[in-house]
Amino acid sequence: MKVHEVRTDKEQEHFIKLYQCLALELFGEEHVPETSELSERLTNSLEEKSRHWSFLLYEDEASEPFGFFTLGESFAFFAKGFYGIINELWLKPEQRSKGVGASILSYIQDFAREKCWKRIDVSAPADDKWLRSFQFYLKNDFVFTGKKCKFLL
Repeated sequence: MKVHEVRTDKEQEHFIKLYQCLALELFGEEHVPETSELSERLTNSLEEKSRHWSFLLYEDEASEPFGFFTLGESFAFFAKGFYGIINELWLKPEQRSKGVGASILSYIQDFAREKCWKRIDVSAPADDKWLRSFQFYLKNDFVFTGKKCKFLL
């Protein structure tokens, strides 16, 4: 598996298409953002380089990407300083249950050590149909820390 940070226009195009697949799977067709909206979001995130990273996953240098993940950085005293957040992680269905996810988490842990993060947080989708996602993180040594809430502005 090859991991590439999203930088080029072509990588941005791949990322947007894969993100639309994630949105379709999680939320349904009516909630898939338009390409222009995602392009703007991605451009904004790339400008905030110090706090957000987007990565594409490839089998090899010649292949099309088969997945992506994004990381954010935050700070909290309870977390003993800066820490990472896995905001999204998505693989094409045919890549799942093959050990790829564990390799991605290993990559993320190495990235976190480089950033001197003390922890990595992740939220799995709340719906019971995504229980496998939640169990994947527990199986890979993440610890359940409780419920999560949001407030939309």
